[in-house]
Amino acid sequence: MDLISNPKSVAALADAVLDVWLEIGKRMIQACRPYFDALFYGDDVAFQNGPMMKADIFRSLIKPRLKRVFDMIREQCDTKIIYHTCGSATSLIPDLLEVGIDCLNPVQVSAAEMDTAFLKKEFGRDLAFWGAIDTQHVLPFGTPDDVREEVRRRVQDLADGGGYVVASVHNIQVEVPPENILAMVEATHTS
Repeated sequence: MDLISNPKSVAALADAVLDVWLEIGKRMIQACRPYFDALFYGDDVAFQNGPMMKADIFRSLIKPRLKRVFDMIREQCDTKIIYHTCGSATSLIPDLLEVGIDCLNPVQVSAAEMDTAFLKKEFGRDLAFWGAIDTQHVLPFGTPDDVREEVRRRVQDLADGGGYVVASVHNIQVEVPPENILAMVEATHTS
């Protein structure tokens, strides 16, 4: 509610947290710089059916602070930025590209408007994709053949020209049968 009723206080709090994070981030990057090629930054901004907030709030509150984070990272090192947000983030991808992400993790295909063929066609020149093997339905409840088909579909949609990391959308949970995990790995190698 404060995002709408008290945006100045929210912005001040966000800036205070950001200043601390930027200093910690600089120190971490300086200590680890020789040992990584990519940085993973997680910050969920979407639900199953769309962004967590209206676009104007995202653009005024979140986007400029993300830009400061990613600008700091780029000043410290030459690396790829993998950005994590679950959910239906399609409408925010242009904004995320503007602030400098290189890869979207995960591609949550069970969320609204996260069609992999569309994402690749629309953003694949500028963005890599990580995930897209459905963990809500196919991996836990499908057959090994369903899993193989899921992998083939996502590879077909996302891999052309590069820029796709085949992976489950989220962590594989206990209800996923081992044979479905094996089917995912096997299909990845044969697709």
